[in-house]
Amino acid sequence: SKEIILKVSEPMMNLTMKGYNINDNEMFTLYFSKKLKNVFESDQKFKKSLIKLKKNVGNFEKRFVKSIKKNKKYILVQYKGSFKKESGVDIILRLVAHTDKKVRIAGLTFISSEVPLLLSEKVNKKTKPKKLAKKVR
Repeated sequence: SKEIILKVSEPMMNLTMKGYNINDNEMFTLYFSKKLKNVFESDQKFKKSLIKLKKNVGNFEKRFVKSIKKNKKYILVQYKGSFKKESGVDIILRLVAHTDKKVRIAGLTFISSEVPLLLSEKVNKKTKPKKLAKKVR
């Protein structure tokens, strides 16, 4: 149910966005899957884009759940987020349950008017963040 999903996803998002605000990469990536953490740690382009996103939109302030969708492999939680310099930023959290029964973040997308940003375990070169947002709407 949506309540159970939010019971798991909300604490994850709270800590992830706190890590974003205080520039703490360890906190930001705490709930990332191993694959996603490896992508984050090895992808300098993503880190630069995250810095650019923060410069353009500022610190995260609040969010509300826009939708929750499930498929065979993932749960997508879409938020509307407000940041210090921009409100109405789409934030898409992709959750996956691993064999150890722990739920982890397998993808995180920010769709700002300034800097769309997609971090995913599997980066599909054809999938742009704005297209992903349309898919989950």
